[in-house]
Amino acid sequence: MRRFSLLSLLVVIALLTASPAAAQQADNGIDIDPSVDMNATTYAQEVDSTLRIVEYEYLDNRGGFRIVFEADQSKRITLTEAVQFEEGAGSGRLYQQRIPSGQTEVFVAVSRQSGQAALTLTTDETLDENRFVWISTGQQGDNPFEGTSATAGWVGGFLTTAGMIVLAVRRVSKKKRGEVSSGWAE
Repeated sequence: MRRFSLLSLLVVIALLTASPAAAQQADNGIDIDPSVDMNATTYAQEVDSTLRIVEYEYLDNRGGFRIVFEADQSKRITLTEAVQFEEGAGSGRLYQQRIPSGQTEVFVAVSRQSGQAALTLTTDETLDENRFVWISTGQQGDNPFEGTSATAGWVGGFLTTAGMIVLAVRRVSKKKRGEVSSGWAE
């Protein structure tokens, strides 16, 4: 057992002190091309041939989506709040906005329904192609820990662990004294 522990310790130390540079020099099947433009933009979604969504996020504090568009030319878009429908009839919100060429940030108020918010986008080009683009938060279930901090999790975990250690020490000390115990709480 002692040899196994010593060997395990040596392996962990060797792994922790391994040189990252040596790992990069090894032939690991990955080719790195430094000539690639590192400032190239990646897109979250291509809307049509001249309009792209660079990034988007749902802002709970404002109740809507912040969307960054990149357009090659000025373009009118139609944004529609996508909602879950119950049986019956109803109405929804529709926004039309002209996006200038270049990058533009847009905020669209979209309320969460059943933990989810979604938005559909169309342009004249997407309508000609009989399609639309959507963005969504995805289904956000009820989270019992929403609104709590990581500190609260650490404190709760610490208190639970400390409580289990106290109970284990108490049980071991009772066994050493020869007291009979019928459970953990005694």
